[in-house]
Amino acid sequence: MEEVDKENLPKILIIDSDDEHLESLKKILSKLKVSIYEINSGDKAFSLLLRHEFILILLDVKMLGMDAQEIAQLILDNKKNNHIPVICMTTNNKDESQINQGYNLSAIDCLSKPINKDILLSKVEIFLHCFNKEKKGEKEKIQEELVNQLEEKNRELQKSQLAALNMMEDANEARAALVKLQAKELEQFAYTATHDLKTPINNIESYLTFLKKDTTINSEKSLIAIEWIDKSVDHCKKLIQNLVTVVKIKEESSFDISSIDVGSILKTVLGLLQSEIKQSKARINVDFKRCPKIRYSVPHLESLLLNLLSNAIKYRSSNRALEINISTVNEDGYSLLSVQDNGIGINVNRDREKVFGLFKRAHKDTDGTGMGIYIVNETLKKFGGKIELKSEVDKGATFMVYFKH
Repeated sequence: MEEVDKENLPKILIIDSDDEHLESLKKILSKLKVSIYEINSGDKAFSLLLRHEFILILLDVKMLGMDAQEIAQLILDNKKNNHIPVICMTTNNKDESQINQGYNLSAIDCLSKPINKDILLSKVEIFLHCFNKEKKGEKEKIQEELVNQLEEKNRELQKSQLAALNMMEDANEARAALVKLQAKELEQFAYTATHDLKTPINNIESYLTFLKKDTTINSEKSLIAIEWIDKSVDHCKKLIQNLVTVVKIKEESSFDISSIDVGSILKTVLGLLQSEIKQSKARINVDFKRCPKIRYSVPHLESLLLNLLSNAIKYRSSNRALEINISTVNEDGYSLLSVQDNGIGINVNRDREKVFGLFKRAHKDTDGTGMGIYIVNETLKKFGGKIELKSEVDKGATFMVYFKH
């Protein structure tokens, strides 16, 4: 800590071959807030002058070894030190040759030994005052430059922020225009899907009915083809219906929301899935005691449960009996509906986008349009709700649906 303080104080260098005089000068100057470096040989001066910046040098004219002339020349030759004021010390104030020698060394003043304490302190204080004043001026200049730089940076930042805000406004306008355009295109596509596509599909379905009734068709390949066409037609009809649903969700600004008894809606859905549940031998556990009612739209809640339960059945594991747990609780301003299964599970980190995306499926080895969960998610967003997924491969999946109170 002392070394750090010494380094931060103004530095004075005393060069005198008389050790006793060195100690005396050091004692006098110790009353000032300065850092004192004393050496008794000119040979040591070079090293110190390279490593430190001094505000004043006290130099004995009658030095031993490297004489005062050499030391003075060393100071003058170095650009780093040639501005440092030098006070020469002579042994006799009446010896004009020594005084002249001091001034010849480019000294700004001369003091004779024995050094008068008060005179020395007053002279050194003058240099210290000038130094502090100069440093203060430099500090104020630096501060002024920093303030100017900061103001300039602030102006640049304000310009950047303004440009960013303009870009955001432009982006928002572009996004709004794009949404309108997409909605219109989607609406046009839905119209095409419900009118232009329905007609040929209905024609195929009618012709398929005749083929099914034709008892002369006995070929195994023909029967397989008829079955495949039947499934494809059914898939197309579901796809068209889902597209229409997506458009309706995008266009609808409000829904008929009411407090719904979850148990009664689930009963309806289980009735619709009766055949699938029986075939899969699924065991379904229900717990609605903690939150028996949910504020939502009746048809949308039916669609949601139908999608989640049919997915649980569709993606069951062949290694264990299917078990589905359905429960509700109140949590942080939401009614939380959980549908948990022990099926094949999903790699959430890899396939999350596929689960919630349009026309995307995490598992491609089963039938589906890739729109069910997308529709559920988009509808929930309209209500201020959300859906989350937790899953591990070969352990099952849990869909957590949050309905705003």
